[in-house]
Parts: sequence; structure tokens; C-alpha cells
Amino acid sequence: MYDQLLSDSTPSLRWFCENCEKLVVETSSSPSVDRYDKLDNLVAVIEKHMAKYEHTESRLADRLDISEAAKLEFRLSK
Repeated sequence: MYDQLLSDSTPSLRWFCENCEKLVVETSSSPSVDRYDKLDNLVAVIEKHMAKYEHTESRLADRLDISEAAKLEFRLSK
């Protein structure tokens, strides 16, 4: 089963944490289109957070020079 999942180019298997599953995949009387809209919204939120994370990471990389960090660590150890 694992090998089949790896080789499938369009897997239909999805995993969500309990909170996200309640928001996205919960079986209810609402039409499945609403669930797809919720899934799209969830993906958009995740993409937004990833963009913020990548932006913050790049800003930190610009601010911290490894050699400067080593110098500061050496000074602190004294």
C-alpha cells in the first residue's frame, strides 16, 4: 500500500489534524462544494503563513552574519 501511495501521481489520500478535519472534511448536511471551498480557504491560509515565514526567514538571514554570531558567542563565553 505504501509503495502504491508513493507511485500514485494523484493520490486521493489526505490527512488533517483533528481541528482542520472538522473544518474541512467533516461529513455534514452541507454540500460537498462547501467543503471544497473550505479546503481552498485552508490552503490559502497555509500559503499565506508560509509566505510570511519565508519572508521572516530571509530577513533574519540578512541580519545575521555567521562570523558576527561566532564573535558574539566567543565574547559571551569569556
